[in-house]
Amino acid sequence: MPDTGRRKREKSVRDTSGGGVVGLRGKRVVVLGLGKSGEAAIELLLASGARVDGTDSRPEEAFRASAGTWRARGVSLSLGGNPPGLVDGADLVVTSPGVHPDHPLLAAARARGVPVWAELELGFRAARAPIVAVTGTNGKTTTTHLVGALLAETGAPVAVAGNVGFPLSSAAPAVPARGYLAVEASSYQLEGIDTFHPRAAIVLNLTPDHLEHHGSLEAYRRAKGRVFLRMAGEDALVLVADEPALDGYRAETRARVLDVSLARRVARGAWLEGGALWARVGDGPAERLIAADALRIPGRHNVTNALAAAAAALAIGASAEAVARGLAAFRGLPHRLETVATARGVRFVNDSKSTNAASLLVALEALPGPLVLVAGGRDKGTDLAPLVPLVRGRVRAIVLIGEAADRFAAAFAGATAVHRAGTLEDASRRALALAAPGDTVLLSPACASFDMFRDYEHRGDAFREIARSLAAEEGGAA
Repeated sequence: MPDTGRRKREKSVRDTSGGGVVGLRGKRVVVLGLGKSGEAAIELLLASGARVDGTDSRPEEAFRASAGTWRARGVSLSLGGNPPGLVDGADLVVTSPGVHPDHPLLAAARARGVPVWAELELGFRAARAPIVAVTGTNGKTTTTHLVGALLAETGAPVAVAGNVGFPLSSAAPAVPARGYLAVEASSYQLEGIDTFHPRAAIVLNLTPDHLEHHGSLEAYRRAKGRVFLRMAGEDALVLVADEPALDGYRAETRARVLDVSLARRVARGAWLEGGALWARVGDGPAERLIAADALRIPGRHNVTNALAAAAAALAIGASAEAVARGLAAFRGLPHRLETVATARGVRFVNDSKSTNAASLLVALEALPGPLVLVAGGRDKGTDLAPLVPLVRGRVRAIVLIGEAADRFAAAFAGATAVHRAGTLEDASRRALALAAPGDTVLLSPACASFDMFRDYEHRGDAFREIARSLAAEEGGAA
């Protein structure tokens, strides 16, 4: 195969025993950012025999007992700031997701010629199992878990890791070579990869997001495209053919491309035809996988997610029978069009993962009306104009919260009745009062949560509890 030499070189920088990362014993490594990814990086680096310096801008009190435990294990800590001088004499810097590439410590590392890896890169170098990587603006987490569920049906050990709250540095050493790793890869993580090499990768879509970090849509597109940086030959890149923004990747990859489409049959990949999901990833005949209405996750976007996951799982060795079983059994994830309660005949749906306008558009298309929408939070500034026709056609009323309320109210004035509330609980109660039996109260904020909540999960958990409390008050189902 044309990439044999490259694959031999790649193997030489990866551990094959599960004990750590080769080549790091005795090396001094600085870990920037000590959240989940940073903690996982420290553990893997210690297992690799490295000398570790950890740094975080948060003060000592933010780490409670962790700081003492790390120091007792030989980790040097700089808390309350990130002195650029830390990289003097360092052999490597490992950075957590979300740290801007222009961070002073990273700039100092580059100026001194010190390599910088994302935690994703570090985790990859400890991986023995093949990786299926999933990226895109929306749908990544559901699709990554779907891939994991489909591969688990093969009977092999599987871990779902990456940008799902379980760092690859934690997952990779635990999965043997005969297993699989399903890895969600964000644009932030992909900026810092070097040898990261999935055997299959999925790019779902590309809409404006995180532009405050990347600076432009083209830079964001390039960051996402790094997922196939090392892929070639028989590696499979799954692209959604219904997304024109992804077309440029076809000319940029050396991997074989598998297409996914809801609109047409494709030569290689997976598609929707006659109300069923079909796939053909090799030279054999097309295979019917499952009826679309047998999927337990709602919305046409989830049919696309299922097709993409199926194509990747088949490409990496799963049988059509295993894929069909996994698709039929998958029930979805919290905070993604999750039905959480029913009160007075009104269904409450938690879509707190909706943090941009594109996510809200998907939710409005996925659910039949009438809807009472709860939206708002910290504004990302994304264009709301494409939402107006759907709001006019499906949303009985909208209840707005948070910092974005004024802009959202102006955007949707005239399209539906607009109300405001000071808290999520007030908004939920107002939405129930505005709804009629048979309606759905939908939390799909199209905003970040940071003005009122710790993260989207905190927001969704709060909405779930509020909805169940309202159901109990009304004698409904929780």
